[in-house]
Amino acid sequence: MAGVKRAATSILVALLTVALIVSAVYFYHEWQHWLAANTGSENNSSTPPDYNYWSGFGSVFPWSMGILAALLNNGYQAAKRSNCHTHRCWRIGSYPIGDYRVCKKHHFEVKGTHPTVEHLQEVHASLEVADNQDEAAAACASCAGGCPGSAGPSAPSA
Repeated sequence: MAGVKRAATSILVALLTVALIVSAVYFYHEWQHWLAANTGSENNSSTPPDYNYWSGFGSVFPWSMGILAALLNNGYQAAKRSNCHTHRCWRIGSYPIGDYRVCKKHHFEVKGTHPTVEHLQEVHASLEVADNQDEAAAACASCAGGCPGSAGPSAPSA
């Protein structure tokens, strides 16, 4: 069923594209005159050639392209920030894992259902506890057993 819908959509897009190209070719002279009149490109006897264009639309056009490029870049950066951080996945990353955001498909704890806030908090808390235990073990190993309450060399003997 999905293949039929995809084929029908492809055919519809192709027909609309052909219709647009045919109408652009057929109405070329009317559209060309309209475009020239509205952008100031139409020359008249009282001004030098192309003066109207460069003092009107042509002076704004490069700036508008720069603004358009900036807006497109902002959209790209926003999509990049909110998308799943798994390589080549364009789904929206709704679930945080540390500094990363992943989608439902790539989250290691989500299996077919949306995780609840409580579930994500439990996973986060368990990861924090594991990190704290690793840090404590590393600190204790660095002091060579001289931590208070340990049976190391600096512990008072009874």
